[in-house]
Amino acid sequence: MASLSVPIFVGSTTLMTLGVLVALSCVLGFVWYARNGAGLRARRLEARLRSEMAQGRYGNAVPWLIDNGRYREAAEIEEKRGNVERAAKLYERADDLPAAAQVYMRAADYEMAALVFKQAGLMAQASEAFAKAGRHDAAAAAKGEERAATGRQLEAQGRLEEAADLYVTEGHFAAGAELLQRLGRHRDAARAWFRAGDMAKAVAQLELVGDHVAIARVYLAWGKGAEARAALGAVGPESSGYRDALELLAELELKDKRPQEAYRAYDKLVRWAVERQDIGDATRRWLVQMAEILFAHGKKTEALACLSRVSELGLSTPELDDKRRELEGLATPAVAAEAPKANEATRALRKLTTTLGVPRHDRYEFVGKIGQGGNGVIYKAHDRMLGRQLVIKMILQTAVADDLAKKFFLREAQTAAQLNHPNIVTIYDMGEMSGQPFIAMELVDGQNLADIVEVDGALPVSPRDLLHITGQLCAAMQYAHDKGFVHRDIKLENVMLTTAGRDVKLMDFGLAKAFTASDKTMVISGTPVYMSPEQIMGVGIDHRTDIYALGVMLFLLETGHFPFEDGNIFYHQQETPPPDPRQYNPTLPPGFKDVIDRCMAKKKEDRFSGAMEIHRALEKAFGRA
Repeated sequence: MASLSVPIFVGSTTLMTLGVLVALSCVLGFVWYARNGAGLRARRLEARLRSEMAQGRYGNAVPWLIDNGRYREAAEIEEKRGNVERAAKLYERADDLPAAAQVYMRAADYEMAALVFKQAGLMAQASEAFAKAGRHDAAAAAKGEERAATGRQLEAQGRLEEAADLYVTEGHFAAGAELLQRLGRHRDAARAWFRAGDMAKAVAQLELVGDHVAIARVYLAWGKGAEARAALGAVGPESSGYRDALELLAELELKDKRPQEAYRAYDKLVRWAVERQDIGDATRRWLVQMAEILFAHGKKTEALACLSRVSELGLSTPELDDKRRELEGLATPAVAAEAPKANEATRALRKLTTTLGVPRHDRYEFVGKIGQGGNGVIYKAHDRMLGRQLVIKMILQTAVADDLAKKFFLREAQTAAQLNHPNIVTIYDMGEMSGQPFIAMELVDGQNLADIVEVDGALPVSPRDLLHITGQLCAAMQYAHDKGFVHRDIKLENVMLTTAGRDVKLMDFGLAKAFTASDKTMVISGTPVYMSPEQIMGVGIDHRTDIYALGVMLFLLETGHFPFEDGNIFYHQQETPPPDPRQYNPTLPPGFKDVIDRCMAKKKEDRFSGAMEIHRALEKAFGRA
């Protein structure tokens, strides 16, 4: 019995060991399969899907790739299938915005590409895409943002000069002004603050350098005549800006119908010139202006004394001597306050005084002065060569300060002379006369809208008159815009109505750009109460800039008020929606407000795309369509 028990015991142990090993193998196999079986199945599935993809069968591949978070590969497949939108979205889920934008670029959906590039912070690529989409304003803005980012990098590196200049160039005026202040470039900082619409900071910077003439120009740009006078009054004879200050003061006083104050300014100018022995054509002009003021106030003896002074200083001309002798034979003019109805002698005198001190030219015979503005003096003249009456605008030296500016001005005027439209004043000729640029233009027998509404009190104008004016004005603007011209200074003063037929004539088309490049002062091109946001910023100006200004003019004609008259005009033009014109004129139809809102939209792309659209919208608003 004992001899048999050992084998049986050994055999039982062996069987148990084998059982354990088998069980362990099963467990290990299960564990291995659990760990690797899914991957094996996935590899087999992926191999099968790739085989299908190679044969162009993508239906099952994309969902599987998405389920497994492989968005980029799914995007590549969708792009191959031509599913642009889906491919781009998948690239976005893969956090690859540049790739998403490139998909839109390859599909020629440039505007969407630009938006995605912008979201990715790739402003240079966004600008390029916007440009391809025809969105040049957005392209410029994106480029500006890219440059602003570059400016911030320069600033962080301590390269403040470069950063400041870059900010200003790209229209980030406040940021540029802050740096320019820190750098002690106070004049440049003042210009930047002016462009940013902060008059107080602009003035503060100019006060640091004592430039009271520039301070006055800032105030004048905001229509603050009293403050401008105070600034100009602070300029003494020892200052290098004394002449500029007095000339600017005299122009301001004449514009504000304060002739006695203007006379005093001219008298100071003459005394200053004589003391310095700096006597020339300007001195003659000042004395003649003084004589005109004296004659207009019934002081014939004093006026003739001024003209005699011209001769004493060796500044007279044969023509001026002839006119002086004629004036000596006239009766003393009646002062308007004493005799409302002027006599024949007074009327003849006024006619003659317009010819005092006029320029001399071989081709053009100057008949008399008919007006004066901030940029020049306007004369009526006769073209001896072509035998026609015309207007000659002599540009003041302060408007085009150097030879390069003159060349640019004349080039722009020559370009504008290409415009040939019945509702645009024609430019005939341009050149230089005694060192001053001049432009010879069509003579319009009529008045500008500003004079008409000021004298007649014709605000608001009737719907019939408004549609008559806008029909021709919009036609002129549309023609010029189609030719690639932007006026930049649409306002009542630049719109003429002829005496016969009340036809509209738009003046100075294209000349505002010339004055912009020539300007060395604080004032930017345009009139603040009419200026669009992009004109204030100095970037992205196009034909829709004129449409904004036309909206301001329409508001004024129908309400008697500017949309923004108080406070920081530049801020309001950029940020504040225009008020409802019906709060001033309740008789206006609701459609008129819609026209104003669209003309004066802050974003250019929200405005009317063409001037004639405005006229049609007005006809519809007033029920005349």
